[in-house]
Amino acid sequence: MPPRKRQKPASTAPVMPANPKSSNGPRPAQSSNGLLAVPVEILDLISMHFGPCIPIPSRVPDAAMPKEYRDRTLSLRALSQTCHHLRLVFLTLLWETWNICVSPPSGAAFYKVLGDQLQRTSLGLVSEPELLSLVKTVNVVLTRYSAAEVLPPFARCLTQMPNLHTLQITHAHRAMTTHLKDNFAGISLPSIRKIILPSWAHEVLRCCPEVRHVVCSDGQKDESKLVSAIAKCCKKVEIIEWFWLQDNSVKRLVKAAPNITQVLFERDPGVVSLFAPLTTRFLFKCRLGVGHNQQPLRHQEFGHHCNSMHASRDASNSSVCRIP
Repeated sequence: MPPRKRQKPASTAPVMPANPKSSNGPRPAQSSNGLLAVPVEILDLISMHFGPCIPIPSRVPDAAMPKEYRDRTLSLRALSQTCHHLRLVFLTLLWETWNICVSPPSGAAFYKVLGDQLQRTSLGLVSEPELLSLVKTVNVVLTRYSAAEVLPPFARCLTQMPNLHTLQITHAHRAMTTHLKDNFAGISLPSIRKIILPSWAHEVLRCCPEVRHVVCSDGQKDESKLVSAIAKCCKKVEIIEWFWLQDNSVKRLVKAAPNITQVLFERDPGVVSLFAPLTTRFLFKCRLGVGHNQQPLRHQEFGHHCNSMHASRDASNSSVCRIP
């Protein structure tokens, strides 16, 4: 009877999980050959050339972002499906930013395509906690299309993203304030630190009690709803951008956000003089960014501009100021 063959001892090497680890945990081991030997940081830089990233904050003339913003997502998805090791790297890069705001490739109605995609992806992500933990930024278009079916799963999905810190609503229909109020009622998003939204989406802002940075993206001349939301639900706001403010709104804003440290606005007579009545304590505490490059305005320079520009503002009798 021939001797039995010896069995090889079981390997003691750890088995890599099929799903990627959270970006906050240990990075996956990489092979030492070819592309797999490239450090993760270099692969991240390479991925920046796959296509443009959606700017934050961004302003677009159309409701949906141009189609070229789809290229990077498609490339990352393809690479994440190439092999096990590349999946561990590129799946993390793919889901760091969740984009539901790019124009569809065909001529279909954007609101229907993006609405169906938002509902489908929201329902799918809820059953994938590993992917939910990867998402850090969400860029989304919100419309009235099937709002009762689309918004509830999206709102629930946001609450289950522990590392989500930036929410950008690139477009929201002007007449959907009631839809947002009904479907975001009782929702809390404490992980969000920066939010970009139009003023009529203020109901979403009320769900972000820990937000520090608020950007108004609609370019309208009345942010009173956002100021009210900050006053009631977002006391920790420190930075505001792109606001249009009137005399009473400036005072309400300072009272509503006692921790405000930075206000970004253009060098405009109406802007500077509106802040003139504020206390010296506020001026020393708050960094006032001026001009398109948002250079800081020193307290002494601020006082000089207030004095020299009062006449110009009084002549125009305009109380509206621009904070870009």
